Amino acid sequence: QVRQAVLQLETKVLPQNRSYAHHHLEANCVSAMRDFLNEISDGEIHRQLAGSRDPDTVRAIQWQVFSSHPFVAFISDLFFGRLHDRPIDQYFAILEPVRLREQLQTVRMPGGQGLAGAPITIIEIPGEEPPGVSTVSRIFSVLFFSFFFLVAGAATLAKRGWPVRVLGGTLLGWSAFSTLVGVGYLFFFLFSSMKETHSNELMGVFIVTDLCLLIPAWRLFRSGVLASPHRFITFYIRLRFLLLSLLCVGRMAGVLIQQPGSLTWMAWGVFLSLILAALPAPHWSRIRRMGLSRV
Repeated sequence: QVRQAVLQLETKVLPQNRSYAHHHLEANCVSAMRDFLNEISDGEIHRQLAGSRDPDTVRAIQWQVFSSHPFVAFISDLFFGRLHDRPIDQYFAILEPVRLREQLQTVRMPGGQGLAGAPITIIEIPGEEPPGVSTVSRIFSVLFFSFFFLVAGAATLAKRGWPVRVLGGTLLGWSAFSTLVGVGYLFFFLFSSMKETHSNELMGVFIVTDLCLLIPAWRLFRSGVLASPHRFITFYIRLRFLLLSLLCVGRMAGVLIQQPGSLTWMAWGVFLSLILAALPAPHWSRIRRMGLSRV
């Protein structure tokens, strides 16, 4: 097996064999090493690891890899769909060097000896440990709650006579961001060869058609006057709220599994706030008398 490994490595390092079609899950530097060692060991790695479900998903591994780069983690969560949240086995989960090192130590060859021993530290770079998955999760939670309460508070304050530019600015930011992400979804769906970017449940959260909210939001931000919205805008907001409500029901029922779920609930809260802000004054007065404005 050692001679076979040496011969294959000598072949693989030739200039004509160095390149390969990269895929972030199925064909990266770690998965290539995993498959090479599995071939050398006559499939022993696959036999022992493929039958066991890994406790993490690809998205959890993704959070670990990008734990010190929360912005990259956020962008990855936006554009990689539900395939990153499906259950995976321990063989497929070997996607980065740490997992390769740990899992190879658990594999036993037919003679009983381990495939790999414990790692030996050759050099250690001092420094602070990068933040873990919990840090990335807290960032999403902060984004969710801060944005929801900003819009809900702006809608409430607008009805109490406070400057409505806060509501207009918030709606302007939402519609611009949603439109931009929606354009990205459309681009990946039409032109990307990565299937992980196609089945994206957030396509119903961030939609290109939110572009129609940009002009009303800009006027609201500039004038500071909460005028009666156009019938089409009112219909569109209600339609978006209905769609987001269905997405939330699907998430609670377990039909929709893509993480982080906070983005769906955030969008639902935004359009609920817009509906409350668009209520005529008599309806809002009735709600305030019921005491719901204090929620």
